Amino acid sequence: MRTLRQLTMAVCLGVASSIVHAETTTTFSEAYNNYTQAVEKGNGAQAVTYANLALSLASESILADADNHYALQYNLANALRLNEQFSEAEDAYESLINYASDTFGPLHLKTFLVRLESYDLMRTAAKLPSTTSSFHRAEKALKAILNDLEDVPVEPLHDAAIIYYSALSPIARYGATPLSFSRTETLTEKALVLANESWGPDDLRTVHLSFLMGKLRYAHKDYEQASGYLESVAERVNDALFYTHPWALKAHAMLVETYSKMGEEDKATQHCQIIGRMTPWDNNQEPDPIYRVNPVYPRAAAIARREGYVVIEFDIDEQGFVRSPDVLEYQGSKKFIRSTLDALEQWRYAPKFTDGEPVVAQNMKVQMDFRLSR
Repeated sequence: MRTLRQLTMAVCLGVASSIVHAETTTTFSEAYNNYTQAVEKGNGAQAVTYANLALSLASESILADADNHYALQYNLANALRLNEQFSEAEDAYESLINYASDTFGPLHLKTFLVRLESYDLMRTAAKLPSTTSSFHRAEKALKAILNDLEDVPVEPLHDAAIIYYSALSPIARYGATPLSFSRTETLTEKALVLANESWGPDDLRTVHLSFLMGKLRYAHKDYEQASGYLESVAERVNDALFYTHPWALKAHAMLVETYSKMGEEDKATQHCQIIGRMTPWDNNQEPDPIYRVNPVYPRAAAIARREGYVVIEFDIDEQGFVRSPDVLEYQGSKKFIRSTLDALEQWRYAPKFTDGEPVVAQNMKVQMDFRLSR
């Protein structure tokens, strides 16, 4: 692994052609301001150039301060990522993790934040060709971060709350946890305590954790507790904003399914109606998925090792329900069609809006792939 100094020199050489645009920059303040402007404009090449220049122009007194040193190296790593220099960015994050751990401690907020940036970069890289190992490395990195949460001191309270919230956010975002459900629930419960004490129950970060807890309870088929968490999410977000936040929509969609499974169809219908009366965050917006389930792999097809896919065209009505599904194409077992239609029946969307009014979205398409693990 390259050191921070080696990495900085390597990146400087790699962007030498861009340095000509920075020849007139002679002070640290100018370089730093130019860096921030490049980031705001999304200009990755210039961001890398000026991040490096700020490092080279920083005085010894600036770099002697650990917080300043960390921040400047953090800027460089983020600039490399913005410029899609993913390999160099990963090296930069790894070097910064070592620096932060040695300087501030392995359980410090700064160390956790850069570890999470590194994890997120791996997840991003996993979507690129020829990077199949990135996903597995990312999952391993997140598991290590979550395992370390139990050792994080509760003081300072604000830092502990941020660490827990930031570490658990990927689980809510991607819908999967590298830990057992019971351990994930334990960590989320602790995160909720810290969030309530630090930020209060109405803060969106606290609400986000409540949503995660509702999803975990739902996955455990504890629908009574799941409905309590999800109802609180919908109520608090709706009260705080003049538009319907996606989290509230997802909570309402999950409540439709939760109350349906509890046999309380009247409550399920109420939440369907709330989705239909949503206030859009954009007067002209396309349908946005808020609840999906994957089709069940037909047992007979799995035993026969049959794979395939189904392409479906459908409409989305004003309340976000899937309507008029039509099979355009399929391959493999015909049972894939029934399984796909059963899954689509449970999907919920934030409806399409035109001029602030919900309208039917027509001719939506989706392909459901049925693949067996090797």
